[in-house]
Amino acid sequence: HRTPNPGVGGSNPSWPARCKEIAGQNYLTRGARMAGKAKEKKVSGDVKVSQPSPFSPGQIKKFVGEVQAEFSKIVWPDKKVTLGLTGMVILLAIIVSAYLGTVDVLLGKLVSTILH
Repeated sequence: HRTPNPGVGGSNPSWPARCKEIAGQNYLTRGARMAGKAKEKKVSGDVKVSQPSPFSPGQIKKFVGEVQAEFSKIVWPDKKVTLGLTGMVILLAIIVSAYLGTVDVLLGKLVSTILH
């Protein structure tokens, strides 16, 4: 069986995942990420530089800082909009539950009439 594109691996990788460098950043291909494992990257020749684990305190601190920066960019709605949208959600939930309850009762009566 020949694949449509023989140059590209399918769901069963033809070769192990490798690190590749794009614009100076080290990206891991599919399957190469292992939680808590330090990654090694060849800089030149036989010299290897170990990259920190994503669960190291420094990386966690960096992640939290990035999350805080993203949260500061969020534009939150004011109280009036929030209350209006909350009211719409509650009203819609009541309408849908009443509709589904009515359909349930009617179908239940129809089935019990047919069975008796």
